[in-house]
Amino acid sequence: MHLELRLLKGSQKSNPGKRVLSIDSDPSCQRLLRASLHTLGCQVEVISASAARSESIPLEELDLVICDADGEPGFWKEILQRIRRQKVGTQMILVSQQYTESEWIEALQVGVYDVLTKPYSPNEIVRIATNALAFEYGQKFRSV
Repeated sequence: MHLELRLLKGSQKSNPGKRVLSIDSDPSCQRLLRASLHTLGCQVEVISASAARSESIPLEELDLVICDADGEPGFWKEILQRIRRQKVGTQMILVSQQYTESEWIEALQVGVYDVLTKPYSPNEIVRIATNALAFEYGQKFRSV
């Protein structure tokens, strides 16, 4: 099964054609992310962690993955490994309510673009997602 990414019509078209996947099991966070990223003019899909595990997600086709780090331990690392094996340029942002500074540093060291603390504002997610989509890595990251 191939995950279909939908084009959301936003008020801005600063990132036309950019593909974003958000993996978060919290319905309120899903709604906030969908509404916030809608303004970027990207193709956006928001799914739960269980759906991410069970569906064949075309990670190589994505430009940005936003992943909830508070769910199953190590899940985000699996997703990041899959991304790095398939397409080095895909960015990842982690969101968490409980991340410590040392976990944040570890995430950045293995190639996560940024870690965003919940609850976050729509402006924060738009700003960080816009920066992540514009950022180009010139190197490969070590394995997680």
